[in-house]
Parts: sequence; C-alpha cells; structure tokens
Amino acid sequence: MPQTMLFCILGLSIASLVYASPLPNHNHIPVDASHLAIDSRSGHIIAFHSSGKRLGTFPMAQGNSSDLVPRDGTGSCSPLSLDDAKKLPGWGQLEAAAKKNWGGGSYNLAVNPPEYKDQPATVCSSNAATLKLSGKPSCHTQKQSTDGKLANSSGTVSLASTEGTQLKQQTSVTKESSIGAGMSITATIGIPEVAGVSAEMSTSVSVSNSLTKSFESTADTSQTQSVTMNAKTGETCHLEFNSKTCDYSGTGSINVIASGFVWFNFNDKTNGHYKWALKIDDVLPDIKDRSSSVDFQASGNMITKSDYQGKCAK
Repeated sequence: MPQTMLFCILGLSIASLVYASPLPNHNHIPVDASHLAIDSRSGHIIAFHSSGKRLGTFPMAQGNSSDLVPRDGTGSCSPLSLDDAKKLPGWGQLEAAAKKNWGGGSYNLAVNPPEYKDQPATVCSSNAATLKLSGKPSCHTQKQSTDGKLANSSGTVSLASTEGTQLKQQTSVTKESSIGAGMSITATIGIPEVAGVSAEMSTSVSVSNSLTKSFESTADTSQTQSVTMNAKTGETCHLEFNSKTCDYSGTGSINVIASGFVWFNFNDKTNGHYKWALKIDDVLPDIKDRSSSVDFQASGNMITKSDYQGKCAK
C-alpha cells in the first residue's frame, strides 16, 4: 500500500558545498573538472576533464574558505579534514587513482589548503531520511467539543473549527558518523503514515553529530475556519469533533557525504607539475564509497482533529 509521508526537518550537523567565489563567472573552475594542477610559474589553476582533456587555466580566487553554501539536495555542510578523508571507505581508490595518473612518487597530502580557498573539500548531510517505525503506533480517539455559544438576535452562531495534525517529536543520535564528528546537521525526516494520519509536516531541530541529549521538534498542519450555524433564539451551539492521538517511535539514518578536492603535493615534478588534485565525487561516484551515516532514534506524538459537527440546544 502506498504510504503518505509526513516530513520533519531535523536539524542535526553535515554534507557537499559550493564556494561563493567573488571572481566573474568565466573564472570559475568548470563543474566537470575531475582533476587540477597548479602552474608553479603563474600560480594559476589548470583544470582537466576525467578524460584528460584540458579545460583551461583559471586565476586563483581570492576568497574565504568559510564562504560555503550547500548545493541543492544537501543539508548543512562543513569543511572536510584530511583525517576524515582518510576514513572514507573509498580512500584506497583515491590513492590508486593518483598513482595511476601521476606515478608512484612521494607526496604530501592536503585538504582545504589555505592557498586554494576556492576549491574546498566538504562534508555535508543528505537532506532526506526516512523513519522506520518500531512496531505499530498506539492510537486512541476521543469525542470532544468546543465551548458553547449563544445564538445572536438574528438566529446565527459563528464558531471556530481547527482541523489538522499537531506533532511533537524527540530525536537523538545513537551512532555518530565516522566523518564530520561534532558538526551540526540539517535533514528532512519522512515519517510513514501513522494510523490513517496523512498530512505533510515540517519541523526543524538542531542536533550535533555526537551522542547528545534528545532534541524536541514540533509541527502543525492544522487550519482554523469559521463555521456559521443557524439556531433558534435562546439556543446555545457547539461543535463536536474527533481527536485522535497516536504515539510512535522509530529509527533511521542520515548520510554524511564527502565532496571536493584532495591535493597530492609531489616532491618531484610529475606530468609537468608538483601539485595535483583529485575530485572525490568523480573518483568515487558511488556515495557509499565517500560517506558514513548518522543513526538516530525518535519518538513522537500526533494529535489529529477532524469530523466537526454542529449541535444546538436550549
């Protein structure tokens, strides 16, 4: 059966960035650049396609490495460290690619060197995750009513009905990712249909990629409308409605993904240059080779109000 997803924006910490370079657009490194070299005479960056085709030479951007904004489809981001890069499942493939391209000479590694601020390596959280419910939610329905209101001299009564779902959720990290420790993450958590409750909701919470206390988030899709009823003089009117409360719990995970360039600074010139960089995304196109996951658990409470009916009596 198709499931309707409720969405909660969970603020946790991490995943891929783009630097907002102050240079004109024609100075940007092409997005299809797979590896880079530094021209030691001019200090400019030479960009190459994965096929080896030279894409051009570009002046170094004079920016700040912290001027990073997440790409579409990612949550929060932070600079990637060299230690984290070495923890990637596909790190061995990156070193093998460097050896294949530039030989087996000795080199020093660098990630986010200060002299190349416009070519960052980043770690960002994916912006979507799904909560897997742990068992069947516990739900109960109660009949409730609004306060009574006396009809006016014209024989009408105006009452307010509030229909929709209110949600309150506690979320906590149960396993840190191996990269981006301590960083804050933003993600959207989809919650499968809970006992007939079907509405799209969103909420935000800030959580660190660390084993911390739980964080509360709320959401509200309810809408209030005015209901006008006809009544006899002297009658008092009210609205009766169903209030359905559901308690649920579940678990899920959020990917933390590395992107950007790793620099191989050779002690001797290779292919005409000392400094070369490989783009993590191109060498490791499979996200599983350049990511780790943050596991979380959540418990929540939903209250859905519906089926309003008006009644009047003396």
